[in-house]
Amino acid sequence: MTSLFIRITELLIFCLPFVTVLAVLGVVTALMVWLFRAHGRTPLLKVCIRAAGTVLVLPLTLALMFLLLMGACTSRPRIIVSPDFQHVARYEYQVGFLSRDTTFVFVRKKWSIRSEQVYEYIGPSDWKDTDVRWLDNHRLMIRYHPNQAGGHQECKTEGAGIDVLCVTAVY
Repeated sequence: MTSLFIRITELLIFCLPFVTVLAVLGVVTALMVWLFRAHGRTPLLKVCIRAAGTVLVLPLTLALMFLLLMGACTSRPRIIVSPDFQHVARYEYQVGFLSRDTTFVFVRKKWSIRSEQVYEYIGPSDWKDTDVRWLDNHRLMIRYHPNQAGGHQECKTEGAGIDVLCVTAVY
């Protein structure tokens, strides 16, 4: 069972781009609220300030609702950070129709935008069927069940400058 700290870290990493957008919109909205309360010298300035504030409230509300929906989402990827915090492994499981589930593991360097796919499985599976964890700073272990249904399954031995250890689980 994962600790609360790890779960909060995974949620923050997953939601970080949207939290940033929300923070910027919040600052702009606070500025507009302050401008609402400021007394303009002309009626035209007051109308412009109120119109700009009204227009900015809609994106802030939509971003907040989207962030709340993301927080309630159960299919978000698991983020596993290496012990030296220099690499990030992202484990994604997507439920498909009629057992066409997909499981992916991507690896990237800490500040890199580009990630490399090191594991892919298309077929009936479960979120808990694949175990992904760091053995040390430069070795990632992926333990998976072999494909019995004839779907596509691939595990690479390296990616993003790290070694990947692919282990077949025994039933």
